Amino acid sequence: MTARKTPGRRLIDELNSALPPCVVWTRIEHTTIATIEVMADRLAVLRRRTDTALADPETPPAQVAVLANATRCLEVSMHGLIKSLDPEMVGQAKSVRHQHAAMTAGMAQLADPDADSALRAYLLEQARDLRRGLRRDPAR
Repeated sequence: MTARKTPGRRLIDELNSALPPCVVWTRIEHTTIATIEVMADRLAVLRRRTDTALADPETPPAQVAVLANATRCLEVSMHGLIKSLDPEMVGQAKSVRHQHAAMTAGMAQLADPDADSALRAYLLEQARDLRRGLRRDPAR
């Protein structure tokens, strides 16, 4: 018999499947993911309670409003945490030495007369972008 996954576990599985190959979560992101899992489970319970309150005509409107507000606040908080995750590591800058090594490797490829024109154009563009990035680097 297969155990049913909680809403939080399903969300975490989705987030993990969004990771590209050879990319891992940092320790801080693991902590954030654990918090997101708990929040998703609580959100599911809160949504059920809100639905029950809305279906019951005897529930005072103030109670429905409180439940709806709590649901919305939890959704916004969860969204903010999920948005703070960086599974593709786009926000982490590479070191100047790493950029220089990449540019040098790209220039060696450009010197190859057998490289096709599309690859050469792509590498030229990348080298220009790297040079611009190095010039803007305040450490230099």
